[in-house]
Amino acid sequence: MRDKKLVKETGWRFIQYLVFFLILWNIDAFLVHLLDDQLVVVQVLQIDSSHIQLSADNGSNSLETLFYCAKLDHLFCVPALLFLYSGLRRLLKASHSEVTRPENQRNG
Repeated sequence: MRDKKLVKETGWRFIQYLVFFLILWNIDAFLVHLLDDQLVVVQVLQIDSSHIQLSADNGSNSLETLFYCAKLDHLFCVPALLFLYSGLRRLLKASHSEVTRPENQRNG
């Protein structure tokens, strides 16, 4: 993208931001699955229908906080999808404006 200087176009720049947020989302998902399924260092206990309690094996509040924040993966996914939509919309507008330029229309 940088070699072809595509990042100068807003649509392609938004696609680049999309990729960045998807990378963060994948790292976050990997971390949550590692902590929850593989290492099993954090337990999620259902207190009642609307409350849960996190409990780390070593009693670490920072590990519980990390796990809780990492479970909020939509904070990476939603902006990624918004950048995808915005980037594709701008690329579509740019392609339409290029097609309707007078020098690109056929004289018939």
